[in-house]
Amino acid sequence: MRQIRNSVFLLLIAGQVYAQSLHEKIQAAFNRLQADSQCRYGIVSLTVLDANTGEKVFTANADIGLAPGSTMKTVTTVTAFNVLGKDFRYQTPFGYTGTITNGTLNGDVIIKGSGDPTLGSPRWETTKENHILHEIVIALQKAGR
Repeated sequence: MRQIRNSVFLLLIAGQVYAQSLHEKIQAAFNRLQADSQCRYGIVSLTVLDANTGEKVFTANADIGLAPGSTMKTVTTVTAFNVLGKDFRYQTPFGYTGTITNGTLNGDVIIKGSGDPTLGSPRWETTKENHILHEIVIALQKAGR
């Protein structure tokens, strides 16, 4: 009997959860976000638009002016993904002018930048400045053979 009562209780709760409107679901999620300890000293603002109609589905603190912060990173990322494609990789070609004699370059090293935000970044091992310079030296040594 107890199992049946628990099952009926769970079905009633599940029915109420599914009966919530989209606005109510977003409101509940927004309330949880605002209650999070990481938001203790901050202000959260959210506007959700229907992608098909452009109509507002939900707004909270919409009239409060806030610095965009990481939100703009989302816009930039989506734009780059749509314009450049999912397989885009920055290319930074290296070259040189002049001649290599006995392993010494008599000329200039040319780096043709393409805006790679990770070039020289300490974030990943393969983008750290020392690694990049080492790769250039290896390429020049191979070219001089």
